[in-house]
Amino acid sequence: MFLTRKGHCGLVLSLRGIDDECLTGEQLNAISHALVAAFKLFDESLRIYQYLTKTTEPEIERKEGYSTPAVQSVMDDRAAFLRDHGSLAQVQLHFVILYELKAPFGKRKTPSRTQREEEIDTLLAKTQSFLVDLRELFRPRILAKQEAFHFFLFLLNLDCERAKRIPLKTLTMVDYQVVARDLNWDKQGRLSCDDRHIKILSLKNCHLNHPNLFRSLVAIPYDFILWTEWKGRRTPLSAKPSPKSGVFSGNSNAYRPARCLQPGARR
Repeated sequence: MFLTRKGHCGLVLSLRGIDDECLTGEQLNAISHALVAAFKLFDESLRIYQYLTKTTEPEIERKEGYSTPAVQSVMDDRAAFLRDHGSLAQVQLHFVILYELKAPFGKRKTPSRTQREEEIDTLLAKTQSFLVDLRELFRPRILAKQEAFHFFLFLLNLDCERAKRIPLKTLTMVDYQVVARDLNWDKQGRLSCDDRHIKILSLKNCHLNHPNLFRSLVAIPYDFILWTEWKGRRTPLSAKPSPKSGVFSGNSNAYRPARCLQPGARR
């Protein structure tokens, strides 16, 4: 669990992805509806940030050693072939569940120990219910402190290998510890992080009623981070359609795709 400078407390979850290539449209709809139903466990005090990350050239998981030299040679050759000729990529899913204070931290008194414990208990109880509802589909789990720190390191530095090497030194001032690379703007307004060019793209608001909405983004031949957020909200039981969007908002929850961070190819 972590605490932000505004006084919000949160958890980082890791989820297993689902291979959709062998699923029918009905099966995908059932999975999508199960996820939406699980989201409804969270009220307006909780916000869910969803991160889909794709990294190219991932490390191939394998044993450190094999029983015979012949098997070792075959596995070494296979790994070298995949590394040199295969277009391998790793896709990971993470949720950050944040319990937001009703009033900004600077505009209210420091919460008492009892208030803070109640907030943490609410966050843990809602999250545990969420884990139980989705355990058969996505096998979600709460990340430990060091794992969550590595996740935030990757978000800010866009380097998996560097994120794995840097340990969490103290439990305070974590926002200073996660900065490990230089972020620069050149004279043409191009953004770069060390040797990588970066593009930031905004996505329009949309409804969460279409499964696998961002499937085509996975085909982008670059590393990228897709960030979306979901926020529960209370609305009247009877509501008229919005004249701008033409979508009913009564008794529904907001799902807002936000930004896609796309680092380009290395120089």
